[in-house]
Amino acid sequence: MPHGLDRSMKSANDGHPEPGRTARTLGVRPGVDILVDVDDVVVIVGGGGGMSVAPDCPGHLSEHRRPAEHGGTGKDPVWELDVADLGSPLV
Repeated sequence: MPHGLDRSMKSANDGHPEPGRTARTLGVRPGVDILVDVDDVVVIVGGGGGMSVAPDCPGHLSEHRRPAEHGGTGKDPVWELDVADLGSPLV
């Protein structure tokens, strides 16, 4: 299991990842990244869906998501989340 999960995202004015429902912000897109049923209940399907991350190092991000300092062409900085900080139902 990886120790860190990397994701490139826009930086908000407060220096944290910018929250939102786009591919370049912190959050998921209902109907794209997660399924939402007619009663607005979120259904997360194991093994698919959710917010995309890369394990262990920024080099595992797609080239268009990696910023130049990590050998890519992306516009946004890379943020890391320690797997130990995830709650037990998250994978």
